[in-house]
Amino acid sequence: MIPSCLSLDDEAFVKEADIILLAGGDAVRGWNVLAGNGLKDLLIKKYKEGCLLIGISAGAVQLGLFGLAEAEHSSSQLVDMFKLVPFMIGVHESKQEWKSLSGTIRLLDGTTKGIGISSGGGMIYYPDQSLEAIRFALTEFSIENGAVRNCLLAPQQSDQRWTRPFGLTN
Repeated sequence: MIPSCLSLDDEAFVKEADIILLAGGDAVRGWNVLAGNGLKDLLIKKYKEGCLLIGISAGAVQLGLFGLAEAEHSSSQLVDMFKLVPFMIGVHESKQEWKSLSGTIRLLDGTTKGIGISSGGGMIYYPDQSLEAIRFALTEFSIENGAVRNCLLAPQQSDQRWTRPFGLTN
């Protein structure tokens, strides 16, 4: 639970942290609290100073470009997130074949790639823009010739990782 008003003790604790865990829940609701209580800017500053940020479930979504907020009339809207990882991150959707994530990538018409992280799996995004799948394959979504393309990025042996640039360009 993130307090809507950050105490001085909480702020001091975050300022001293070397590792910060963003946990699960509702990604957009949590984001609104982070943006409203000042933690958003503080966490971005900490990241730029070298602090390790770990996102679990909704926390992983928040580290990416956008989250999906369900609107009242059955459509969704994109909400900007931290944008520290240059993808839209999806979690827990593998049983639905990443329908929401791939549909959003289609609507964004190739301007953004998506990464799906299966339940029980993980991803490390390194400063050199390489990725490492942890435990289970990641599913990368992009647009190719007007169609959504997906590619599995399997966990590697030893210390190997996916080294092609994974920035915003195709």
